[in-house]
Parts: sequence; C-alpha cells; structure tokens
Amino acid sequence: MRLQGFDGLARWYRAMEFLLAGSLLQRARMQYLEGMPLPRKILLLGEGPGRLLEALLLRFPTAQCTVVDASQKMIQVAQQRLKRRGISCDGITWLNQDVHEVRLAAHTYDLVTTPFFLDCFTETELQRLLPRIAASMRPEGHWWVTDFQIPEEGAWSRWRAQGIHRLMYAFFGAVTGLSATRWVNPDPILRELGMQCLGRSTFQAGLIRSDCWVWPRGPEGHQALSESNRSFK
Repeated sequence: MRLQGFDGLARWYRAMEFLLAGSLLQRARMQYLEGMPLPRKILLLGEGPGRLLEALLLRFPTAQCTVVDASQKMIQVAQQRLKRRGISCDGITWLNQDVHEVRLAAHTYDLVTTPFFLDCFTETELQRLLPRIAASMRPEGHWWVTDFQIPEEGAWSRWRAQGIHRLMYAFFGAVTGLSATRWVNPDPILRELGMQCLGRSTFQAGLIRSDCWVWPRGPEGHQALSESNRSFK
C-alpha cells in the first residue's frame, strides 16, 4: 500500500471529513477516551491530521507518544495543529515511515490507536501487520480500532454500506494508490493473536465501528502471539 499518496489530501482532509461526516469520525476515534487508564506510552499509527493526538495529549499531558505516518504532509498538518493550540510536542516522536518498514519496540505501549487505518490494507497485509503491532503492546495494553465496516445485520444497512465502500475505495485508490479494494474484517486475526474485545460501538447504522481490544496479561497472551507470528509469516 502506497500511503505516501495521502500527501495530496493532507491540506483538505479535515474539510473533507467535516463536509462528509461532521463530528462523527472524531466521536468514533474518541469513543473510549474517558474510561482509559493513564497510559505512559502511546503508539498512533496512521494518525493523519492529528485530531486524536490532540485529544490524547489534552487528556494525558505526561504521556509519551510515537506517531507513525507515511505522509510527511499529514505529519506537518498535525504538528501545525498542536502549535496553534499551544500544545507542546516535546513528548512526541514523529516517524515518517511506512508502517510495514518501521521498527516497533516490543512490549512497550500501553495504548495503540489505528483510526480509520486498518481498513486501508489487504488481508495479506493485515496478516503480516497485526502481529507486529500486537507485539509492541504491554500486557493489558489497549488497542483502539476504528474503521469503516460492512455491518453483519440489516439488509438495508449492508446494502448502503457496500455502496459507500465502493465509492470510498474507488476514490482513495485513484487518488492515493491504495492497494486495498474492500474492507477486511480484522477480528479473526486479532482473536488468533489472543486479543480480547472489551467494547464495540457502531455509528451510522453500522457503517463505522469503534473497538477497544486488550492483550491479556500472563503467559497465555504471549503464547498466542508467538503461535500467531509463526502462522502469519
């Protein structure tokens, strides 16, 4: 997946989001913010223009954040956003790298966020990527997975979501070079890794899903991750 193509959308991304969905996407990103225990280290993958990053820093000003984004212009937009609001970037590490190439420290992060990010990948890419992300988490670490989805229930909701997905993937494929052409449900891979879903919220008749997953403490979590890493190589 060539996420560098999002450079061309960086300047307009916030306006596009507001016109198409108002505050809905931000609500989905922040769904589990209030109940989140204080994290020491946060990993934000595909953060984009920095709206979730801003909310996290306001809530957890002492947290150390690592932001990974393949789009340099998206990183610049996020940095400018924090500067305008007087939020210090001293505790932030910015990595302008493809997520498939970045080196993630093992057992480090108390919170991982992937806002509208995993739906950008093919099944093969997710099978390689998700074990690497899980391995970067501390035991009992939280992972917020927020994506567009195809709901399982409701014929009208599924038909509507399928139509919207076709339009979205056609647009982002043409503009950014996105390799994915459809949404892949990450649940089976996450469960194979030993992750447990603590909460799931849906928005817009199931079009958007926001999950909170946790990697359990203890040898069973490490064993599941080790076995899954071997399976997905």
